Amino acid sequence: MNNSLSKIIKDSIEDTFGDRFDYSLIGVKDDSYILITPFLNNENDFIEIGISAGDEDHLVITDFGRAADYVLGRKRAGDSLKFLFGGIKNITEYFGVSFVESEFRLQTDFNKAGKRISIFLKSLQKIYNLDNEAEKEKKKFDRVFEEVYKKNHTKKQNHRDLFKGEIIRFLKERSVEFIEDHSMEGHSGDRKIVDLKITSAPHRLVSILSTKDIKRASELIKISHSDFSDILKKYKRLNACILYNDKYAPDIWNNCLIKETLKILKPHKIQSFAFYNEKGKVNKYLK
Repeated sequence: MNNSLSKIIKDSIEDTFGDRFDYSLIGVKDDSYILITPFLNNENDFIEIGISAGDEDHLVITDFGRAADYVLGRKRAGDSLKFLFGGIKNITEYFGVSFVESEFRLQTDFNKAGKRISIFLKSLQKIYNLDNEAEKEKKKFDRVFEEVYKKNHTKKQNHRDLFKGEIIRFLKERSVEFIEDHSMEGHSGDRKIVDLKITSAPHRLVSILSTKDIKRASELIKISHSDFSDILKKYKRLNACILYNDKYAPDIWNNCLIKETLKILKPHKIQSFAFYNEKGKVNKYLK
C-alpha cells in the first residue's frame, strides 16, 4: 500500500475533524482505500466511502453507488422519482459532487482532502434524506448525524473552526446574510468551495485563513488567489476577500514573506483583512 497516500488522507481527516473522529482506513489495493466513518445511513450501517489516487495530485472520492441504490432502489410512483432525481440534481450542483454511473463522486486536491471528505459526507446525508417515504429513518439519521457531528466539531474545535465561528457571529450581529461552504463553478469549469458567500447586496466571496505556519499561510493565500481568480473571471461583478486570523498567530501575518505573498491579490481585486485589528474595514466591506 502507498504509505505516503495513507498519511495524506489521515492527516487531512485529523486536520478537518480533530482527533475525536472515530474512523477506519482500510487499504484494498495500491492507491485505493475504504474509509469507514462514524456516520450512519438510513439503514443504521456506517457510511463507507472509497478514496483512491486520481490524475496528478488528485484524489477521487466515491460512495460505491450505495446512496443511489438505497434512495432509488424502491418501487416508486413517477412523481416520486421525478422529485428524487430533481433533488439529486440540486444537491450535486450545490456541493459540487458528480453523479456518474449511479455513483456519487468528488475529485479533490491533496491539500483539500479533509474538507472535501466533510462536504462529501454532508451531500450523502442530503441524498439519504430524500427518501421521504421513510420519514422515521430520516429523522433518526438526522439526529445521529447531528450528535456525531457535534461530538467531533463542538467538543474539540480547531483554531480555524473557532475563527470561522467568530466571523459568523460577527455577520449575524450585523444582519448580514450569507451561505457557508458554497460551491461555485469558475471560468475553467472547475468547481470551487467558497467558505462564505455574502448574499446581501453587494455579493462578496470570503476565504477564511488560520494557521501558525508561515509556509502553510503562503500556500493558503495562493490557493485562495487561484480559486477566486477563476471564479471572478466568470462572475465579473463579484468581489472577494481573505479574512486571516491575526489573533491566533499574529507574527505570521506580519512576516515579510506573507506580506509579499498578499500582494498577488491586488491585481485581481481581491482584498485581505486582519479580522481582529481591522473589524471596522471588514464591516464596511461586507455590508
